[in-house]
Amino acid sequence: MTPPTPQRPGEVFSSWAIFPTAFIASVALSISILDDGGSQAAALLAGLAVGFAIVVVSERLYPFVQDWNRNHD
Repeated sequence: MTPPTPQRPGEVFSSWAIFPTAFIASVALSISILDDGGSQAAALLAGLAVGFAIVVVSERLYPFVQDWNRNHD
């Protein structure tokens, strides 16, 4: 399955930048928590939550397939 052609401004940038952004943000947050003396579990969960949130929000704004983003009742 080939991805659809971009139609909105920022769609190409989002498709290329979202996963590196999520990865870097989650690792940076985890390192920050560990440097402040937080537990490894807290750093892991916070990093995962931030990465997940970034991906979910960006997929909502720029879905891979537009039809997936509609209300299914």
